[in-house]
Amino acid sequence: MVNIVRLRKIIEETLIIIGILGIIFVFQPIYIALYSLGWYMILFATLAYVIFTIVPADISTGKKLIVEYLKVLLIVLIVVIVFILFSVYVAPQLVY
Repeated sequence: MVNIVRLRKIIEETLIIIGILGIIFVFQPIYIALYSLGWYMILFATLAYVIFTIVPADISTGKKLIVEYLKVLLIVLIVVIVFILFSVYVAPQLVY
């Protein structure tokens, strides 16, 4: 059985490494595809890290960790979708 504290540390460190690689890809001057990929990596790593660190640290099993992570992810996605829909509704009214 995997130690949950160790698993959390590995996931957090992996997300930080993905974010750093994304930053390197954004600042490299050679390929535009790596530039675009870098922004997606930064976005993914940032969102995943924020969502993952919101999950309580006192979870005892890997399955509970995944369930709690998915709950938080769902809540964040609902908030983002509601914000986008609200923005799409309000933006045209602000222009005229």
